[in-house]
Amino acid sequence: MDPITLTEEELVALTGYKVAAKQLRELQRAGFTRARIGSTGRVILERDHYRAVCAG
Repeated sequence: MDPITLTEEELVALTGYKVAAKQLRELQRAGFTRARIGSTGRVILERDHYRAVCAG
């Protein structure tokens, strides 16, 4: 079963960045409007939102 949010490795592969602020900027530019930085300082992107955006 997949985790609820994308993993750090998936975020790096998707955005090309390791820095959370740069990841967030890239994700929002790509239409992932629900992506955010959580209290831990890492990007949170729900897998269901990722799939929905990718599906169009």
